[in-house]
Amino acid sequence: MQYKNKKHSIYKDKAIFGAYLAGLWEGDGSVLVKSKEHLKPTINITFHKNQSVFAEKLLQILSDQCEEKVGSIHYHKTRQACYLNIYSKQGLLNFVNLVNGKLRKRFLNSI
Repeated sequence: MQYKNKKHSIYKDKAIFGAYLAGLWEGDGSVLVKSKEHLKPTINITFHKNQSVFAEKLLQILSDQCEEKVGSIHYHKTRQACYLNIYSKQGLLNFVNLVNGKLRKRFLNSI
């Protein structure tokens, strides 16, 4: 299954890709901090399991931009969901730089 637009790819243009990521994160994303002693922030975006191809593509692109593995994808056992988790320092910084200035004001007030 391939999702390519031959005329324009959102994955190549950083401005459009950042806006796309911001929309996904605003739609069904969160920031998790796993430990009180040692801060381990994680950016999480939830997808339906049928959309796991998109999650895998996003993880691949983010990892290619950082030249290292930035996170992982986890599948929920009972719900039909998969989670894209970004947890490496370089991956978090890249994600923040991509979505910076592209979040809606409504979302910023709820942080």
